[in-house]
Amino acid sequence: MHGTLRANNGETVRHMALLGLGLTRLGEFHVRADLEARRLVSVLDNAITDTEAVHALYLGRERMPRRMRPSWTS
Repeated sequence: MHGTLRANNGETVRHMALLGLGLTRLGEFHVRADLEARRLVSVLDNAITDTEAVHALYLGRERMPRRMRPSWTS
């Protein structure tokens, strides 16, 4: 396969890596089991040193889709 693949979903990118379609940069929570099972290997560990902040915004229960609400609040 030639060209560039792009995805904005971590699980999709993970599956592309499992198919051997190239290198990717994913959070450990996406690939931990694959690393432990040796389905994926970590490369360039020392080359990537930056971190990214994660932010969450809670607008209240009434604006949250039902499927995302904790079961004890539905």
